[in-house]
Amino acid sequence: MAAHLAGDPGEQPGLQPALHERGRSSQRLVALDTLRGAFLILILVTHGFGLLAAASMSRTGREAWEILFGAATPSFVLISGTLFGFFLVSRRDLGGVFRGYRRRAFLFFGLGHLLLALVLYPVHGLGAGSFWSFYVSRWYITDTLGVAFLLMPAVLPSLRPRHRAAIGVALLIASRVDVVLPWARSPQAMVIHQVFFGRLVASPRSAFDCYPLVPILADFLMGSFVGDRLARALPDGIDRFIRQVGRLLPPLAFLSMIMCGGWVLLSTHFHGRHPVLQAMLFPDRTFSLFPVYLALYLGALALLLHYVDPRRPRTSLTGGLALLGRRSLFVFVVQYLVVQTLPSVLGHRYMSMRGLLLFLPFAIAATFAATLVWDRLRRTPAATAAARVDVAATR
Repeated sequence: MAAHLAGDPGEQPGLQPALHERGRSSQRLVALDTLRGAFLILILVTHGFGLLAAASMSRTGREAWEILFGAATPSFVLISGTLFGFFLVSRRDLGGVFRGYRRRAFLFFGLGHLLLALVLYPVHGLGAGSFWSFYVSRWYITDTLGVAFLLMPAVLPSLRPRHRAAIGVALLIASRVDVVLPWARSPQAMVIHQVFFGRLVASPRSAFDCYPLVPILADFLMGSFVGDRLARALPDGIDRFIRQVGRLLPPLAFLSMIMCGGWVLLSTHFHGRHPVLQAMLFPDRTFSLFPVYLALYLGALALLLHYVDPRRPRTSLTGGLALLGRRSLFVFVVQYLVVQTLPSVLGHRYMSMRGLLLFLPFAIAATFAATLVWDRLRRTPAATAAARVDVAATR
């Protein structure tokens, strides 16, 4: 990846002042907010198909759904990493940026975790025990991002962009190797390994409901590499960055095709004679499918960077998606409330495919309406003044 997105300009002197061009920087941030909003909608639809229509889907249909919508979570993390890498280059006051990220992390751990637990307890926790047990037994993607927000300010500034990408690839490989090897582990070790690497392929069930830390950190690192290249494209315009992304897309898609093709070959012609390699190549969003998901993310980012131009009027669609992206934590909580909690409370825990397709437009509209109200409330003079000190992390 690093080889395609130009040489490593990590030590170019005199670059920092040239990057502070407000119009161009705003264009990039609007594009990233718009893309994040689009992936939040994809996450909403994913949760709809996964939790509402599961009873009416065949195994093949469910596997196809997982592949189709599996890009949502990695792309959401890639956007967070891209913004962080962008800020490392384009912001002078990195101390203020890092403080903003630390505040954001504790917001995720505290209020974010509490709100998600409150929203999801009526759906998944009522029959399993107390609210406290449910609260401490879950680890959401926002919690994992909170860990990244605490760790990355101490780690990323000392790493060259190419090294970040290389470490990200190494972490993805290490994580996949860990979960496919048939190691004997105690229940305590199972929980630890699942927290860091993910559920073992051979394990019949999850030991702990969480998003594994290592693959998420890997996605964040690679996203920061993209953000670095994006910020350094500002002085020369964005066309060069878009051309570099265009050259990278076919190799990424081909890499996923090779790995998934290898899994198909091992499954159909070797019938389990190489179980570890077969499990390694299984179409999983953290490994074999990740290159094509990265290609989709980069392609969508390049398209939006070309389309979101200050000289063109903003459309209702891009403006609405950018709003969702700016209020991402609020949207993430509300979409669970709309897609899971309310249908369950109202007696529609499972829907037919037809019912789901009729329900999803309402869910998207309700989520947008709630976000619009929240945004208006947050734009009061006092809230706006308080938000200025935290702008780096909240975008």
